[in-house]
Amino acid sequence: MARKVSRRSIVETPPARSDSAVVSLLPTEMLAGVKIRPVLPEEIDRCLALFFRNAPGDDRQIYPRVESFKQLARQENYDLTRQMVAMVKGQIRHACLFVSQPGRMAFLFTSWADQHSEIDSNIASKTVAETCNWAFRQGSNLIQVLIEMTDHYRRELCLKSGFHCLTDLIYMHYHLVAPRPMPPLPPPYQWLTYEPARHDLFKQIINQTYQDSLDCPELTQLRNMDDVMDSHQAAGLFEPRWWKILLHNQKPAAVLLLSPLKSSNMLELTYMGLIPEFRGRGLSRLVLEEALRCIPLSNRRNLTLAVDCRNKPACQLYLNFGFEVIFRRTALIKPSNWPK
Repeated sequence: MARKVSRRSIVETPPARSDSAVVSLLPTEMLAGVKIRPVLPEEIDRCLALFFRNAPGDDRQIYPRVESFKQLARQENYDLTRQMVAMVKGQIRHACLFVSQPGRMAFLFTSWADQHSEIDSNIASKTVAETCNWAFRQGSNLIQVLIEMTDHYRRELCLKSGFHCLTDLIYMHYHLVAPRPMPPLPPPYQWLTYEPARHDLFKQIINQTYQDSLDCPELTQLRNMDDVMDSHQAAGLFEPRWWKILLHNQKPAAVLLLSPLKSSNMLELTYMGLIPEFRGRGLSRLVLEEALRCIPLSNRRNLTLAVDCRNKPACQLYLNFGFEVIFRRTALIKPSNWPK
C-alpha cells in the first residue's frame, strides 16, 4: 500500500536545483516585464482555472472542476491564498498553489506550461520554484505533485523545477455488494488495536515494515517516523479502532491502517505492511481480509487505496481480491534537502 506522500527509485536521485540555478535559466531580458508575486484574493478563481487547463483555449469543463476543487478546499481547509502568480505585461500567465499537510508535507498544484516555448517554460519553472521556497519557509520538508500520466508538459515543468519522478501510483477501489464471509483468524494470530499508550509501538512496527519494502522505498530516506505518523493520522478521520497490529504468539507481524474519509462513503486503506521475517507466509491475505471485514463495520460500502506500480505482489493481491483499477497518477517529489 503506497505510503502517505502516499509513498529507493529506478533512477538515481539527482541533486536538488538551487534557486540560483533556476534563476540562471532566465536571461535578464526575459525577466523584463515579468513579476512573480503572491495571488490577490480577487485573482484566486482565475488562477485555479489555470490548474485545469491543459492548453491555451482549452476551457471545456474547467469551471465545474474549479467549483469542485473549491468545495474540496473548504472541506479540507486548504488555504487558497498560498499561490504564486507570474504576471506578464499585467496579465496572469502562470499560477502555482501549495497545500500544507500534517507531517511537514505539502501538495503542489501548478498551471500548464508550453514546453515548446523556452520563455513560457522558464517563467513557469521560476513560479514553481518560488512556490516551493514559500512552502519550505512555512515548515514543509517534502513537496509532492500528482499528475496524469499523459501530462508530459507538467511532468517536464516539475523536473525542470528540481522535482524527482518517484513512481506511478495505481489507485484501486473495492465496492462491497454484500458482506464478504471471512475465515476466522487462525491461532496463534490476534489483532491489537491502537491506543495512545501504544503509539510508540505502532511507530516502531511501521518502521520495521519499511525494511526492504517495494512500496516507495525512497521515502525512507526523506521522512522521519514522527512525520510519517502525523501524515497517517491525518489521512482521513482518525479512529483508533481502525489501526491494528497483527500479532503472532504475541509478537508483532504486520500492521493495518484504515481511515474513514471525510467527504465520501469510503474507507481508505492508508497503509498495510509486514515485518520482513513474516513475509512469504500468506499473511498479506489475512491483513487484507481484515480490511474488507472492516468496511461494513465502519458504515462504509467502499474501500480505496493507492499502490506503487513497482510493488507487483501487492498489485496482484488486490486484483485477486476483486479490486478494480480506477486511474493512475505519476508522483513527483521535492524534499527540502536530498539525502547525501
